[in-house]
Parts: sequence; C-alpha cells; structure tokens
Amino acid sequence: MILKRACFLGLVLVCALSMPLSAETQTEVGVVFMIESPQIFPDQTLGQSKSQIESEMSQLLAARLEFHFPFLEWKVGATSENQILFKLIERENGLCDWQTDLVVRALRSGNEIEMTDVPTTPLYDLCDPFIPNRKASGSDALKAEDQAALLEKLRQAVENFDPSADEPAGLLNNIAIRKAIHHDFLGTISMTQGFELIDQPDGSGKYLYLPINFADIQSSLNDTSCDELEDDCSLLRLTVQLPNSLPASFTLRVAGNCGDKVLCELLDGGVPGGFQIAERTYWDDGLENLLNQAQGLSFTMVGFRKNSSVCVFAEP
Repeated sequence: MILKRACFLGLVLVCALSMPLSAETQTEVGVVFMIESPQIFPDQTLGQSKSQIESEMSQLLAARLEFHFPFLEWKVGATSENQILFKLIERENGLCDWQTDLVVRALRSGNEIEMTDVPTTPLYDLCDPFIPNRKASGSDALKAEDQAALLEKLRQAVENFDPSADEPAGLLNNIAIRKAIHHDFLGTISMTQGFELIDQPDGSGKYLYLPINFADIQSSLNDTSCDELEDDCSLLRLTVQLPNSLPASFTLRVAGNCGDKVLCELLDGGVPGGFQIAERTYWDDGLENLLNQAQGLSFTMVGFRKNSSVCVFAEP
C-alpha cells in the first residue's frame, strides 16, 4: 500500500509495511451565534441573557449544520480556524430608526467574509408593537417571557419550514440557502491533504481512497451519473499546487468505501494546457507522475448528497 501525503515542503511517499492507517478525523468548523445590536438589544439590558441566548442558539445551529453537512465536524465556539457566524445585527431603517437582521458570515484565518448569496433575515424594527427587550426588575437579565420570545423568534428564523412554499423562510431549511453556504464557504474547506492507493486483490489495478471515516461523511451512493446541477452524487475536488504552473484540478465521486476509508472515482480534470483525465477511472498513472511534482494538495466536498438512510427523522 502506498501512502501519499502532501505538504508545502513536497509530496512524500511512505510504504506502509503492516497495519493500514486509521482514518483521519474530520476537519473542524466552529459555529458561533452573536448578538451585536446595541440600539435594540443593548448589552446592559440583555445582561446574563445574552450569553445564554448565544450559547443556546450556537448549539442549535451546530446540530442543524451537522445534520445537513456531516462531512465536516461542527464545534460550538470560536476556537476553530474556519468558522461560520450567525449574527443578530442592526441597521438604520428610515422612520423606524433601527432594524435588527439575522445574517450569516464566514470566518477564515481571522478574516470575516460576507456570503453574498445568503439573504439577510429581518427580525424586528422599532416600529414593532412588541420587541422582547425588557429588562427584568431587580435582575441582570431580560424578563423571562422576553428571553423566551426572542429565542423562539431566532429558532423560527433558522428552522421555519413551510412545505407548500417554493423557498422556505428558515435559513437552514431553505435548500437554496444551504447550497449558497456550501458553495461560498464549506465547499472551500479542505477535508484532507492525503490519500491512499490500494492494489486490488483481483489485479485490476489501484484504487484511490481518502483516509476519512466513511461513516462520518454519510454520503449517498445510490447514483453514479453525477450531474452536478442535479445533485446526483457527492463530488470532491482535488486541487494540486504545482511549481511554476496553474493549479491542477480534478473532480472525483464518492463511490464507496473499503473498511472505514472513502473510495473515489476520478471523473475529469487536469492541468491547464497539460495532463488531462481522458475518461472516468479509479486511477491513472499519469496522475501519479503529476503528484510527484506537487507542492501541496487538498480535497474539498464541492457537491453533496446525503444518504437518507442515516437520518433519524425525515429531512425536509
């Protein structure tokens, strides 16, 4: 078995002489909910309610993101290099002075990125007859009924689902919004920077596997046509950094597993003006020659279809 690992110092070939390597853990992504609305929900009014609401919403969002995007590991908190941020912010709103909106942002290496394809969700403005921002008498927190009302409004903004609507309002029950979150951010996060080649017992050649736990990614294997626009299967992108050249890019299908590792099928791709995958295959020796020149590589999940049999409840 040949193990190939990429790093910025080059590609190192290692011969595994005995036991196969265990699967890598999933890449961690942080989930953070924040209230940044000093006019409508000032910190001095929220008091202890602020951290309670932020914690509860962060946990809810992490659970829902884990459900929809299980190929990454979702962690509540701001310790991960990559984070998705849900913010309650405010903006000026004409006669009503101020309005609060729920927005989605991405954080990569400390830089906040706006996901332009994810719409803003308006929640309150100062013309509303009831805004749950009343401080409890003699307490450093909101009134209990106001805290409950604000939490319920936020939950609805995230999860509201109307099966009769073309595009449900809830952020994470809206397929178009989920695709935007995936395309703008999640599909750019490297799942692994290594792979394994395993010779098949029948002598048919080598197959390419990712050292990622197949059970963790929960990918559907029902379809092989892989029409990306129709989400027929889970698609990976292998990006190879080459010296003095544009990056090489290949599309791969999640095709199955061997034990806990993920089997991939090469669909297309290559080097601009150079080596190309001629037809669908599980391995091409020309790719091995290319990888010997690599300065780095990564695998990202650019298209995802979840295996419905792993769902513990019906997914919208």
